[in-house]
Amino acid sequence: MEFENLEFMSRAAEAELFKIQYMDIPCVLKRRKKKSYRNPQLDQSLNQKRTQTESNVLATALLNDINVPTVRLVDYASFSIVMDYIDGKPLKEHVDSPTVKELFLELGKQVGNLHNLDIVHGDLTTSNVIIKKGEVFLIDFGLAKFSSSLEDKGVDLLVLYRTLLSTHSHIVDTAWSALLDGYTQTSKLNRKEILKRLETIEKRKRYSGH
Repeated sequence: MEFENLEFMSRAAEAELFKIQYMDIPCVLKRRKKKSYRNPQLDQSLNQKRTQTESNVLATALLNDINVPTVRLVDYASFSIVMDYIDGKPLKEHVDSPTVKELFLELGKQVGNLHNLDIVHGDLTTSNVIIKKGEVFLIDFGLAKFSSSLEDKGVDLLVLYRTLLSTHSHIVDTAWSALLDGYTQTSKLNRKEILKRLETIEKRKRYSGH
């Protein structure tokens, strides 16, 4: 799958991102990279499986009214996904906004709905949430998976909580409380169950040294 006028956006351990025009729509081309240190057959199998999982997760979320990029094209041969470009700024640039509480409340609702579908994002940070005209969008599902495990869903929330602690400590109480309020509005779990699960995971990780 080849495109003209690729505009480089970013490079991570697993993939490269380019901004492109696809059918006159601003899109992102996400292309997973081959790993030379892996067995070629294994590398191909893993990249194809992850590409398939990511595209399926995005399609499922979108069909259930969760704000994620629309997938336009998938090419398993080149481990590539073409999806809509969300023209906004990451949540990390909005943490000092007067609407920060409302943004995290809405984020909590979105994540609650995601977890109800047994989808775990895998990398919930304030960099992977885009604010577009006041709306909250979830992006970068490269580590996402389908899972009904309460443990996996709890870890999803803890990743975001640790991001707040380490990067946005001045708003952590406000943001975390608002996020939990939103999450419990849509999640099948109540607040007490969520907090108990998070506490259990934290204790286990602390004692195991992780």
